[in-house]
Amino acid sequence: MHGTLKRLCCILLAALFVLPLFSFGSYAKENAYYNGYPVVLVPGYASASLCYDEGGETKAAWGWQASDISSPFADNIVDLIKGADVLLDGKNGCFSHALGKSFSSLLEPMRCNADGTSVKNVRPVLFDAKETSDEYLNKNYPNGDYRVELDMTKEIDSLIGEENVFYFNCDFRMSALKCAEELDKYITQVKEYTGKDKVNIIAVSHGGLITAAYISLYMQKGDVFNVVMNEPALRGASLAADLMNDEFKLDEETLLRYLEYHAQCETDYNWLVKAQQLGVLDDIIDVIVPYVTDAVKYWGSIWDFIPTDDYERLKEEYLDPIESKELIEQSDYVHYKLMSNYREIFEEAKALGININIIAGTGNTIVSGSKVNSDGIIAASSSTGAKCAPIGKRYINGTSLKDANGESLVSPSMDIDASPCYLIYNTWFVDGLFHGMEFWDEYSRALLFKLLLGDGGMNVNSDKNYPRFHSTTSVTSSVYASFDQSTDGFLSEKDSALEISNLSQKYKMYVLSVKCDGADIDFDWNFKALAPGDKGKVKFSGNLPQKSTYIKITVTYFLPGSITPLNQRSQYFTVNTGSGMQGVPSAFSESEFETPFEKSASKTMLKIVNFTGMKDLADLLYDTASSGWNKLTKIILK
Repeated sequence: MHGTLKRLCCILLAALFVLPLFSFGSYAKENAYYNGYPVVLVPGYASASLCYDEGGETKAAWGWQASDISSPFADNIVDLIKGADVLLDGKNGCFSHALGKSFSSLLEPMRCNADGTSVKNVRPVLFDAKETSDEYLNKNYPNGDYRVELDMTKEIDSLIGEENVFYFNCDFRMSALKCAEELDKYITQVKEYTGKDKVNIIAVSHGGLITAAYISLYMQKGDVFNVVMNEPALRGASLAADLMNDEFKLDEETLLRYLEYHAQCETDYNWLVKAQQLGVLDDIIDVIVPYVTDAVKYWGSIWDFIPTDDYERLKEEYLDPIESKELIEQSDYVHYKLMSNYREIFEEAKALGININIIAGTGNTIVSGSKVNSDGIIAASSSTGAKCAPIGKRYINGTSLKDANGESLVSPSMDIDASPCYLIYNTWFVDGLFHGMEFWDEYSRALLFKLLLGDGGMNVNSDKNYPRFHSTTSVTSSVYASFDQSTDGFLSEKDSALEISNLSQKYKMYVLSVKCDGADIDFDWNFKALAPGDKGKVKFSGNLPQKSTYIKITVTYFLPGSITPLNQRSQYFTVNTGSGMQGVPSAFSESEFETPFEKSASKTMLKIVNFTGMKDLADLLYDTASSGWNKLTKIILK
C-alpha cells in the first residue's frame, strides 16, 4: 500500500508542474444583474503561452501543450527510466537529478539576465483584444488552447456573451509593474474594440498582484468598474520564499487534499493519506529545487512573490546591487510602495468609482511546507491583510470585535481578525477553499458572479446569503452544517436547530451522529437518509455560554458507494452571545479539543496511532461506535 501511494504521489506532484488544469463539471446559469461592461480575465501565474524568434522561426518558450514539454524530458529519458527503476527502493538520486535537468531544460528559453530583462525576445503568443476575446478563441481554438480558466470563461460567456469576455496575456516573468503597464494597454484595446468606456476585471492569484499594481498606477484613468480578486498574492507567496530559502518541504496531506478538491472527488481520502509515510517526495524535491531556482532567480515576478519578512535577506543573498539594479528598483517599489499601502490605494480607488472585492480561501496550510493559514498556496494575511492566529491556535473565548454594522470581524473558527483588512467591508473569507478553486465551490462561484457583473454596491453586510465568513460548500466536503437563524458560522439564542446539507451530487447520505465540543449542547438526530443535495434539521438542547465561545460541530456520516463511505466533517462556530471583550484580538489558546478517543486511550495506544498516522481513523471509528452505543442505550431505556 505504501509503495503504491508513493508512486501515485510522485505522479500527482509532477502533474502540478507539467500538466494543464483540466476542466471538471458544469454549472447552471445564474440569473445575475449585468452592468453592461466587458470582462477582462487577469489569470494566475504562468497562464500565458509565450514564444520567441530564433533562426528565422518562432519557437515555444512556455506553454501547456504536451509537445512543448516532451522534448526536455525525452532528452533525459534514459536517466529517468534508470532512476524510476530504483525509486521505490529509496534510491531516488538518479531519478531526481534527471527530473531536475529536464525542468532546467524546459525553463532554458525563459531565463532572464541579472537586471531582470529577458535573455531571449520572449512575448505572448496572443495579445491584442480581438485575438484574445473568447469569441475569437472559441472559434479558432475550440479545444481550449491559450486558456487555463476555461470553465470560468465558458460560464461568463453564457451570462454576458462571448464577445464581451477577454483574456489578458503577459510575460508573467516580469515585474508586476511591467505587467500592469501591459494591462493598461490591453484595457485600452478592449475599450476600443467593444466601444465601452469601462471594463470589469476578474483577477486570479498573481493576476491579483498585477491588478493591484495597475490600480495603483492607472486608477485616475477611470477605465475599470468592478474588480474581483480571487486569492490574490497581494503581499507575496510563502511558496516563493520556501523555494529561494531551499526550504521547500512538501506537505503531502495538503497536496492530496488540494488535488482531491480540484478533481471534485466525492470521497474523503484525508485519514487514508495521513496513514502513509511519503517522505520520498521531499527527497526528490530537495534535488530538483536548485535546478529550478537557478533558472528563475532573476525573474521579477519571483522577487515580487517574496514576502517582505524574507525580502531584504534574500535580495542580499541572490542579487548584485550593480548588475541587478533595475530588477531591485522594481521589486523595491512593489514591496515598499505597493504592498505597504494597499488600504490607502484601494480607498482612493473606491472614491474614484472602482469597486474592489477580494475572495480568499482559508483553513489550509501551504503545500510547500509553511505552516500558516492559507488557501494552500497564498497566506490569508497576504491575500487580505487580515491578522491570523498561528496554526493550531485561536483567539481566546470572550474575544469579540464588531464592525460598524454589528457583524463579527473575528472568524467563527476564531483564528482570523478581519479588522486590519485592506478592504474591511469587501473581503470574503471561505474556510476550506483551496487556491484557484472558487469555481468548484458553489458559494464562492455564485458570489464571484454577483460581484463581477453587479452594480458595484455589494459588501459583506448587504446580502445575508453572502456574509464575511463562510465555509466551503464543495462536494469534496460531503456535508455542510449551519444553524437555522444565525449568520453562517455562528450560533445564538435565536437558533432552534442545526441544518445539515448533503453536498454530494450522486450519493445518498446517512448522518450517523452530530456532536458538539466546547459547549453543553446535545443534538437529537434520528437515523435518516439525505438525498443528494437534500438537507435536514436537527433540534438541539443545552445551555449556551454567555460570552463569545469557540465550539466544534462534528457530523459523522455514511456515503454508500463511496470508496471511504464512513467519514466525518468538523466545522467551527462561535457562540455569539454576550458582549465579549472588545479590542484587538491578541491572546491565543489551543484550537483543537481533546477527542473522546484521546480521553479513553492509553498513552501507548496514542503513540502508536500518531506514529502510524491512524489518529483520524481511530477518532472516526470511536465516535461511530460511541454514537451507536448511545442510541442503542436510549432505545433500551425507553
